Amino acid sequence: MFTCTACLRRVFYTLSGHSLPKHINTSRYNLPPYRITAKPTRSSRRYATVAPHTPSADTTTGSIATLTSTGHGEHRAPALGRSTQWAARKELEYLNDPLHIANRVRIALNKDNFELAAGITRQASKDNNVTVSWNHLIDYQLQKGRIHAGFKLYNEMKKRAQQPNAQTFTIIFRGCSRSEHPKLAVAEAVKLYQNMLSVGRIKPNTIHLNAVLQVCAKVGDLDSMFNILNSSDDPLRSPNNLTYTTILNALRMKADKDPADNDPAGRLEDKEVRQEKQNAIKRAKAIWEEVISRWRTGSLIIDEELVCAMGRVLLMGQYEDIDSIEGLIEQTMFIPRANNKGLPRKEGSENASLTGSKSVIKAPGAPAISHALPGNNSLSMILEALEKTRRTTKAIKYWNMFTLHYNVVPDADNWTRALRVFQCGKNSGRAATTLQNMPNDMVTHKHIRFAMKACLRDNLNKSAFNNATAILNTMGKTPGIPDVLSLRTYLQVAHASKRSFDDEVKRDYRGAMDKWAKNLAMAVEHLFGPYQTVAKKYLTGAPTTKDPKILERAQTAKIEVIALARKMCAAYDILLNEHSASLTAAEAVKIRWRHAGLTRLITEYFENEKLPLSDQVGQQETAEDGKSRRRHDTKWSNSRGSDHTYDEGFKEKSSNPDSRRYSFS
Repeated sequence: MFTCTACLRRVFYTLSGHSLPKHINTSRYNLPPYRITAKPTRSSRRYATVAPHTPSADTTTGSIATLTSTGHGEHRAPALGRSTQWAARKELEYLNDPLHIANRVRIALNKDNFELAAGITRQASKDNNVTVSWNHLIDYQLQKGRIHAGFKLYNEMKKRAQQPNAQTFTIIFRGCSRSEHPKLAVAEAVKLYQNMLSVGRIKPNTIHLNAVLQVCAKVGDLDSMFNILNSSDDPLRSPNNLTYTTILNALRMKADKDPADNDPAGRLEDKEVRQEKQNAIKRAKAIWEEVISRWRTGSLIIDEELVCAMGRVLLMGQYEDIDSIEGLIEQTMFIPRANNKGLPRKEGSENASLTGSKSVIKAPGAPAISHALPGNNSLSMILEALEKTRRTTKAIKYWNMFTLHYNVVPDADNWTRALRVFQCGKNSGRAATTLQNMPNDMVTHKHIRFAMKACLRDNLNKSAFNNATAILNTMGKTPGIPDVLSLRTYLQVAHASKRSFDDEVKRDYRGAMDKWAKNLAMAVEHLFGPYQTVAKKYLTGAPTTKDPKILERAQTAKIEVIALARKMCAAYDILLNEHSASLTAAEAVKIRWRHAGLTRLITEYFENEKLPLSDQVGQQETAEDGKSRRRHDTKWSNSRGSDHTYDEGFKEKSSNPDSRRYSFS
């Protein structure tokens, strides 16, 4: 430091109030003699003074501003004005009631002024009981994810003779359940809970029990969770419906692991995973027996959340476990199992479930309805169970019972589950009707794809193509760009409708093929308008951004549009070459014009992409038949010209494995 002239002067300035020699020997460093009488100007003063300070009533306990230096010339400005402690004391001059103090602390925390809130709370703790204010401080720190800071405030609270209340422990346990460090949160929460059981002034209640169980469930620590559950023998900590719901959800999340990397569909489950799921189901069934026993004795209220927690566990099992979900709904919601004759009109209602209960004298405050009421969650659960058991004919019966009798308003997940059930059951008519009844703000491309796939699976039904056309019209009424995958699926439905004419083919082959050609012509006619919309969106212009993700999505969309154009060209080829007799002259001219435009667009796309011809049409030659294939290509080029219209190439792309990049089945 003494080798620097500036630093040496600053040190002398700081010590200017003490006795110093008039001259210092600085000849070794060639420094000029220091002048004690020199005084810095006010504008150049950047140091903290140590001049005697007269304490006042406002700054008796305040800290003196000191200089903090991080390097030469880098100094933070000294703290000017009054301190936070002074501001807190000034606030408390007008706040005498603990309620008003707590409100002021909450307002300060809402503005992220933690220092002021903590200062007010600490100053008020000398004369008042401000436990609520300490609770606000602890909750603020835990909401920010600072577990150590929250527990530090909890310990400081006790040191300042502020006794925690039941809400304090609830806040701590709830904050631990939301922590991003679940292992640390479990250790701290369990330690605090055990301390409450042993030496705590306040014994834990059911709310504390549920909060600690949620912390253990989040990290999947079942051992700690069941150890905590053993302390529920006291009436103060009697388990309720939320307790059992937390336990069942923890069992499901622990057993329902992600599928293996080599089996993303989850079809080939490992034996250990299957065994773990079966063990979880067995434990859940044992817990459910206790739930039903306590429910029948009136010591437990059952709700939809608890029923669905048990049902989601059963959905992990085999066919028998999934099939028992209908019995679960019948047991807890009094909705009888649906059969081929449907649900009875009066059974399963609230009046029917409470029949004979008028003579029962209920305790004051007892709920009017003793069973769980159906809702959106239970509707989604029963539809998923029917999809897995492939009993899809019951879906519409449960749907009508939930929506018409219990007035359940379907949400987006209910509509999605219904369409998945109809897709699994090959019910194209129900899928089209469901999509038409959906609110427009809920319809997405995913729902349209499910409905189109239902029509594709229902290819033996002659009405499947008409249902697919109705779905296409519904998609046109919804706002947004049409879905390219749904458009291509619609064209596949038109091709697959050929199977619906198998019986007529045996009697009249030409007439049956003409009917199928009319369906195909109608399909490409309906597709041309949506195709123009997506082509204008994705094929004209280039993205202005350089974001690789956006560019990749744009390239994928282009590929999808070109694939749709190729499929339409293939359909035009079939109509012109094989079924031209069923077309009028005007229809044939229009098809030729559209076919030429699509071919030109596809050719320009591949030329701009600079892909070789072998990648475009999948025609690669081998060494064995190279000569014969070259002769064939030469003959084909001479007969059709060298403009490469690609119409024949697209017809043969399905048999070439090298055309997978732009061919979709």
